[in-house]
Amino acid sequence: MVKEKAGFWLRFGAAVVDALVVALVTVVFRLAVGPNVGLLGALAVSALYFTYFHGTTGRTVGDTMVSIRVVGVEAIDPDSAPIGFGRALWRWCVSYVSFLFFFIGYLWMIWDPEKQTWQDKAARTYVVVV
Repeated sequence: MVKEKAGFWLRFGAAVVDALVVALVTVVFRLAVGPNVGLLGALAVSALYFTYFHGTTGRTVGDTMVSIRVVGVEAIDPDSAPIGFGRALWRWCVSYVSFLFFFIGYLWMIWDPEKQTWQDKAARTYVVVV
């Protein structure tokens, strides 16, 4: 791995931006479909957002703003290795579990020598600075 792994504050900044984007898209979705979509609709928007962007480019809107990218651990050239939809969806699912356990899986990167969260470990990914 040639690139520097992203630390907590870069990833936190990206997460804040992505949360705002997902919230905005969810509001638009609820206005278009109706308010009855509730939590399931919000989860679907989030899953689609992160799976699409991490699966195709490795970068969400928030990731792009802070110059970070998700890559597979096997990536020789992190600039050309999207992780694909399956791994991206799995990564999102594990991130949701991490959320349910009081964010401990997100905070894991603080003391992990590889700066990986639970979802990074499960999907075999790194988040690198680009």
